[in-house]
Amino acid sequence: MNEPFYTSPQPEQPHTYFVQRDEEKRALKRQSIRAGLCVIAFLLLEHVLSLLLVSSPLFALYEQSETANGIIEMFFYLLCMFCPFAVAYRLMRQEDRQTLTLFEKPTSKPAAAAAVMAGLLICSGANYLTNVLVSLIENAGFSVDGGVYDNPTTGVSLVYSLLTIGILPAFVEEFALRGIVMQPLRRHGDRFAIVMSACVFGLLHGNLSQFLFAFIVGLAIGFFVVETGSVWVGVAIHMLNNIESVVLNYLLETRPTAAEKFYDIEMSVLLVFGVLSFVLFMTICTRNRLQKDTGVLTAGEKTAAYVFTLPMVIAVIALVVETVRQIRFLGT
Repeated sequence: MNEPFYTSPQPEQPHTYFVQRDEEKRALKRQSIRAGLCVIAFLLLEHVLSLLLVSSPLFALYEQSETANGIIEMFFYLLCMFCPFAVAYRLMRQEDRQTLTLFEKPTSKPAAAAAVMAGLLICSGANYLTNVLVSLIENAGFSVDGGVYDNPTTGVSLVYSLLTIGILPAFVEEFALRGIVMQPLRRHGDRFAIVMSACVFGLLHGNLSQFLFAFIVGLAIGFFVVETGSVWVGVAIHMLNNIESVVLNYLLETRPTAAEKFYDIEMSVLLVFGVLSFVLFMTICTRNRLQKDTGVLTAGEKTAAYVFTLPMVIAVIALVVETVRQIRFLGT
């Protein structure tokens, strides 16, 4: 039988562009709210646990015993950092969980090795820029007290510092930032995901002077994680940079002359091999290219959707307030 020449008109479909735009904005806002709440929870837990510790019988033991100090620091860190992001992971939609696929081996071992060395060089450069910023602030007659830890002075305190500052944060923070925060954002473009996750990484550091360091390091780690296809590259960069800082601070407290030699050798090695590794990584090594966004939102629309949610705005305000609270006038 022949098909009829005339068919009844089909109901009009919603405009594809506007539907896709609204879906992308909702996804970005959902991810922003999740990340912002994690930052707020982290900052609140830090303050609440500090107040509880000071008012508890454990405080005397915390101050007098290096072992107790180290154990309590590790326990508090896990509560403050790991727990909020672990809860966020449990509450993630299945579509977001499916993006967490980079917890695998790098696609190329030479590329991973080159990325780690180049990443350490960028961390060193970020630290230099942070020191310049702090010097400018001090020359203006002010100081920012945040982001300072007691340097280890004994073997016991060195071990605990290596665990609480060097090793543990590398695993937890890479799981949180380059996993839970960055991976779901990659559907909106790799560059956008790297930049936004670096901003959240900066917010977690609690003041504007540390924000600069964390933001630059976050950009570098995010880039190398995406291009090597493995978050373990980020863990390695993060861990080695933190361990170097702990060891250098320990030497500064106990063997200043050795610390100076250690720093000179380290900078020389990083400068030569870091630059060479970066060049090799960008030119010869097999790597994954950053993927562009296939959505309809512009860069400005994506940024606005992600930044201007209530939890993220509160997290930014908390950063500014904490910075102001930590500023001290040096006087003359």
